[in-house]
Amino acid sequence: MLSLEPRPDVPYQVDGQDLVAFVETLGLESPVVVGEGVGCVTALLAAIWQPHLARGLVLVAPRSQPPAASLPGRGLRE
Repeated sequence: MLSLEPRPDVPYQVDGQDLVAFVETLGLESPVVVGEGVGCVTALLAAIWQPHLARGLVLVAPRSQPPAASLPGRGLRE
Protein backbone atom coordinates (compact mmCIF):
# COMPACT_ATOMS: atom_id res chain seq x y z
CA MET A 1 0.00 0.00 0.00
CA LEU A 2 1.27 3.43 -0.92
CA SER A 3 -0.27 6.53 0.54
CA LEU A 4 0.91 9.94 -0.51
CA GLU A 5 0.06 13.06 1.39
CA PRO A 6 -1.37 15.68 -0.95
CA ARG A 7 1.43 17.65 -2.57
CA PRO A 8 -0.32 20.72 -4.00
CA ASP A 9 2.83 22.11 -5.63
CA VAL A 10 3.70 18.82 -7.38
CA PRO A 11 2.11 17.99 -10.75
CA TYR A 12 0.15 14.76 -11.17
CA GLN A 13 2.80 13.61 -13.62
CA VAL A 14 5.42 13.50 -10.85
CA ASP A 15 3.09 11.45 -8.63
CA GLY A 16 2.54 9.08 -11.57
CA GLN A 17 6.28 8.68 -12.07
CA ASP A 18 6.69 8.04 -8.34
CA LEU A 19 4.04 5.30 -8.46
CA VAL A 20 5.72 3.60 -11.44
CA ALA A 21 9.10 3.74 -9.66
CA PHE A 22 7.55 2.38 -6.43
CA VAL A 23 6.03 -0.64 -8.17
CA GLU A 24 9.19 -1.33 -10.16
CA THR A 25 11.53 -0.87 -7.16
CA LEU A 26 9.57 -3.34 -5.06
CA GLY A 27 9.34 -5.74 -7.99
CA LEU A 28 5.57 -6.04 -7.64
CA GLU A 29 4.14 -8.26 -10.35
CA SER A 30 0.79 -7.19 -11.77
CA PRO A 31 -0.61 -5.42 -8.71
CA VAL A 32 -4.13 -4.04 -8.60
CA VAL A 33 -3.67 -0.29 -8.12
CA VAL A 34 -6.27 1.54 -6.03
CA GLY A 35 -6.66 5.30 -6.28
CA GLU A 36 -9.00 7.44 -4.21
CA GLY A 37 -10.02 11.03 -4.89
CA VAL A 38 -7.23 12.90 -6.64
CA GLY A 39 -5.11 9.73 -6.32
CA CYS A 40 -7.19 8.32 -9.20
CA VAL A 41 -5.37 10.67 -11.55
CA THR A 42 -2.02 9.27 -10.40
CA ALA A 43 -3.20 5.69 -10.90
CA LEU A 44 -4.57 6.48 -14.36
CA LEU A 45 -1.42 8.23 -15.50
CA ALA A 46 0.77 5.35 -14.34
CA ALA A 47 -1.48 2.84 -16.12
CA ILE A 48 -1.47 4.87 -19.33
CA TRP A 49 2.32 5.27 -19.36
CA GLN A 50 3.06 1.68 -18.33
CA PRO A 51 0.09 -0.52 -19.37
CA HIS A 52 1.95 -3.66 -18.25
CA LEU A 53 2.43 -2.20 -14.75
CA ALA A 54 -0.89 -3.18 -13.19
CA ARG A 55 -3.35 -6.01 -13.58
CA GLY A 56 -6.19 -3.61 -12.88
CA LEU A 57 -7.29 -0.30 -11.43
CA VAL A 58 -9.84 0.46 -8.74
CA LEU A 59 -10.86 4.14 -8.83
CA VAL A 60 -12.81 5.34 -5.80
CA ALA A 61 -14.59 8.72 -6.04
CA PRO A 62 -12.31 10.10 -8.78
CA ARG A 63 -11.76 13.84 -8.98
CA SER A 64 -9.06 16.29 -9.98
CA GLN A 65 -7.94 19.06 -7.71
CA PRO A 66 -6.64 21.91 -9.88
CA PRO A 67 -9.14 24.33 -11.38
CA ALA A 68 -9.47 23.87 -15.13
CA ALA A 69 -8.15 27.39 -15.78
CA SER A 70 -4.90 26.83 -13.87
CA LEU A 71 -1.69 25.76 -15.58
CA PRO A 72 -1.69 22.32 -13.83
CA GLY A 73 -5.35 21.87 -14.77
CA ARG A 74 -4.61 22.67 -18.40
CA GLY A 75 -1.63 20.31 -18.36
CA LEU A 76 -3.82 17.52 -17.03
CA ARG A 77 -6.42 18.10 -19.75
CA GLU A 78 -3.93 18.51 -22.58
